[in-house]
Amino acid sequence: MNICLKKSALFLVIFSALFLGACSDNPKKKSNKSLFESGYGEGDGSQVEVIGAGGQGNIDGYNVGLNEDGSIGIDPSELGADLEPIIYFEFDSYIINDKGLSIIKHYAEILEENEDEAIVLLGHTDERGSPGYNLALGEKRAKAAKESFMLYGIEDKRIEVITLGESQPMIEGSNEMAWSQNRRVEIKIK
Repeated sequence: MNICLKKSALFLVIFSALFLGACSDNPKKKSNKSLFESGYGEGDGSQVEVIGAGGQGNIDGYNVGLNEDGSIGIDPSELGADLEPIIYFEFDSYIINDKGLSIIKHYAEILEENEDEAIVLLGHTDERGSPGYNLALGEKRAKAAKESFMLYGIEDKRIEVITLGESQPMIEGSNEMAWSQNRRVEIKIK
């Protein structure tokens, strides 16, 4: 199965889970945890079969399980890294990859539990390209993240978008290692 078909299947699974969760009669539990302190996937971890997945309970190599509320989630331990509030991008792109979507889903769930919190999405680029081009690309990256948060049910008014372009690199340097860390959107508490 090609990558486009796998990503489409993943999007459909996530969208269906969100839609079915929104139509559920079960009220959402309130949490006393503050923003970005919550754990992820505290459900029973039972596996589900997903049509079009690479095997039972597996999408693009990630284990998929049911969360406590019945929603479908990707186990963050399968991502190979902590779910820090940073989404990384490929060169000259504002397309959010599967790992980025997992990060957005994780923080969207936390925002749903903390309704009076809001976020700022800071769009960054590496040093390549003109300053004007990089400001526009940073904005496109932050707006793509905002649209993804909105697909997960977070209201527009709770999300601010700021572009910084190449002005605040995470790592100084003119090599792929530095550039890959500088192409990012940071999720900050407002």
